[in-house]
Amino acid sequence: MKNMGAFIVIFFILLICSCSGVKEDIVSVDETHHVEVTPKNEQDSDNGVGDVGNAESPKSDKETTDEIFAEILTAISSKDDNKMKGIFSEKIVNEVRNIAELFAYFDGKVENYTGIFPYTEESFSEGSRFQAVESSYDVTTVEGMYRVAFRYVLQDDTNKDNVGLHSLYIIKVVDADEYVYWGDGSFSPGIHIGVPNWSS
Repeated sequence: MKNMGAFIVIFFILLICSCSGVKEDIVSVDETHHVEVTPKNEQDSDNGVGDVGNAESPKSDKETTDEIFAEILTAISSKDDNKMKGIFSEKIVNEVRNIAELFAYFDGKVENYTGIFPYTEESFSEGSRFQAVESSYDVTTVEGMYRVAFRYVLQDDTNKDNVGLHSLYIIKVVDADEYVYWGDGSFSPGIHIGVPNWSS
């Protein structure tokens, strides 16, 4: 009887320890007696614990165009032909033949630049999405001031070759009017230098 009593006491001690609040690996046995172990560091993966704040917030249109223009301005100010070509879409890059003229027109180290809130064009057709942005920036260098307008295709599900810089207009402020610069307003493909504002 003493042995039986000791066995019962040990049994209850083991039972209490196994039910403690410490999270251990979860072991499950299905009807085929296949044992699966779920590590404790994965037990909360399905309920989203620890994922809060990890997902990046979508960029605003202004943030998107600011990044695009920073890339354009870097290519122009560094007079990097390959970088400039790399920004244009595959569809029109081979038609752009006046990059050297653009580099010669733009003079001086960039001091600052400001841009307006962009215009966004977006459409859906039979499950395909098209999205493009148009914006205008004023740039100040140590040698002068410029106004730059551009159109950039962000997405074109029907023709991926359209994605990239489509149109770039630049003019010196001394030759421009007081209005926001949009070039001739048509956003024709390629680089356009010294084109008066369509509102002039």
